[in-house]
Amino acid sequence: MYGRRTTYRTNVAGNLFYPRNLSRSVETPAIVVGHPMGAVKEQSANLYATKLAEQGFITISIDLPHWGGSDGEPRNAVSAEYYAEAFRAAVDYLGLQEFVDQRKELINAATAQRWTESEGAEPGLIGGTVDRREDATDAIQQEFYDFYRTTRGEITPLGALLDTTTHPTRSSQVKFLSFYPFNDIDTIAPRPLLFVSGDQAHSREFSEEAYRLAAEPKELIWVPGAGHVDLYDRAELIPFDRLTRFFKQSL
Repeated sequence: MYGRRTTYRTNVAGNLFYPRNLSRSVETPAIVVGHPMGAVKEQSANLYATKLAEQGFITISIDLPHWGGSDGEPRNAVSAEYYAEAFRAAVDYLGLQEFVDQRKELINAATAQRWTESEGAEPGLIGGTVDRREDATDAIQQEFYDFYRTTRGEITPLGALLDTTTHPTRSSQVKFLSFYPFNDIDTIAPRPLLFVSGDQAHSREFSEEAYRLAAEPKELIWVPGAGHVDLYDRAELIPFDRLTRFFKQSL
């Protein structure tokens, strides 16, 4: 695990992965891998980082601020600004490595509660994955439960409790709802964009909208039969060959 301080003087924790045949005398393209909302790097991000390292890339999987091994209080807060800064810190770290090509690094949620917290109360938590599966549990929560609440993907970081994992703080919603990632997505061009979604994913509409708004060059890959969470860890479904081709062509 590596640690890198951000411009906010907080530490970001991550895991660094190398290709087996890495030559420290040759610059190698690098990729930063983030984790799903409410997760930690050991849940999905490490898998992607490992598989891409096997294809010749240097990769880093990071814990986003307020989650896992990274700094940030209150725990479980969500902040797009801090998240972006964590990716920048990871890129800074990579850029300081002599064997990383700096030109080829890819940068792979309420008000009442806030007043309560300002008076000294513990941060309230919302959302996240249900702690118990019941007959009335909806299909989306069933999907998340199968990953986050079973041996398939359950991780409780040091200092956390099982019943707080995946649950963002209530006051985070103010920041999260004021952040709209599709704004100006077209200005990313001419840098290429790749979107990957399961064709059975409940979230597929976001991939469709992002693809519609993005400018060329862009590509949208549909994974047949895959749901949202399937692409966290079902290695046989994740199109690593297409990811590898995209990065080799784009970096």
